[in-house]
Amino acid sequence: MHDVIGYLEGTSGPYGLVVTSAGVGYKVHTPAPLPEGQQVALWVHTAVSESAITLWGMDSPEAYELFTALLRCAGVGPKTASDILSSGPLDQVTAVLASADPKQVSALKGVGKTTATRLCTELKMPAVLTPGSSPGAVAGAGKTTVLLTSTGDDLLDTLLEWGHAQTSAHTALTQARTIHDDDGQVLAAALKTLRNGQETP
Repeated sequence: MHDVIGYLEGTSGPYGLVVTSAGVGYKVHTPAPLPEGQQVALWVHTAVSESAITLWGMDSPEAYELFTALLRCAGVGPKTASDILSSGPLDQVTAVLASADPKQVSALKGVGKTTATRLCTELKMPAVLTPGSSPGAVAGAGKTTVLLTSTGDDLLDTLLEWGHAQTSAHTALTQARTIHDDDGQVLAAALKTLRNGQETP
C-alpha cells in the first residue's frame, strides 16, 4: 500500500494533533512527543489494520526510511518501529542496528530477544543511512566485505568493513571511548566523528 499522506507541515497541538494551514487536524504518532504550539514538518507513514488507519510521523526523511525498513522485518509493527526510533539519536540507533549484535539490538526500546534476532538477520539498512562511503559498506545485518585479518578490536573491524580508513577509525574510537563505556554509544560517537571530520588515509 502507498502512503495516503506522505508529508505534513503544520502546528502541533495536544495529543499528537498536527493542524495544517488549511485548518485540518491530523492525529500523528511520533517517536517523541511533539512540543505543543510549534511548527513541525513530518514525513508520514500510513498504517492500515483491521481496526484502524493510523499515521506515524518522523522528523526527517532518514528517520522515515529507517522506520519503513524496520516494518519490512517479520514481527515489527509501527509501534515497535516507533519505539526503536525513540531509543536515542538517529545516528546511535542506526549504529546499534547496523552492528547486527543481538545483545546490543535487544537493548533498544521495545525489542526483545526474538525481535533482536530477526532484526539482525532480516533488516536491510536504507542506503541513505549506510555508514561510510565505500560501495562495500554494510547493508543491513549482512556484510558485503570481509576482513582478511582481524585487528582484535571488534568495533574497529566493523568500521573497517564499512569502508573507513584504519587510522581515522582508530582515532575516532579512541576519542569515543574516553566519553562512553557502552559499545553502541562508542560506535555511534565514532561514526559521528568520522562523518563530520576529514578522514586520514
